[in-house]
Amino acid sequence: MLVGCVQTFGLDDPELEDGAGNGTPRTCTGTFANGSCYEWNAGPVTWSAARDRCASQGSQLAKTESAVALTAVASLVFPGDDAYIGASNGNDLAYEWIDGTHVVFSGWLPFNPDDLAGQCMTVTNAAPAFGWENTPCGVPLPFVCERPI
Repeated sequence: MLVGCVQTFGLDDPELEDGAGNGTPRTCTGTFANGSCYEWNAGPVTWSAARDRCASQGSQLAKTESAVALTAVASLVFPGDDAYIGASNGNDLAYEWIDGTHVVFSGWLPFNPDDLAGQCMTVTNAAPAFGWENTPCGVPLPFVCERPI
């Protein structure tokens, strides 16, 4: 049943419980797209701390590999703000998602990415435009987690 932006699942499927073993259904307090729940976390924390916090919640930093997912995540970011998502680059400057896959879809804002190694991807809400930017991974920022629903 969908109520506002909170999705509640049936109690008869243990795979859809909150993981505490008490029969409580999982909910989404963020937004939905492509079979995933995207949830805003105020942080601010570094990219690696954001990755770890998402993992501790049974999710991962968001992967916005489509225009639909990017739009959903951007809708959670306040105008003028940035939030970490799940891609970063290494010394070869190639961006990879947290699951090890290469970034294929392109949601970069103009003049991004720059040619610096050790950068992490953010979603920026530069209303009315939104998209990806890169920033040093040690800058404390809010972040968006993703989990399948």
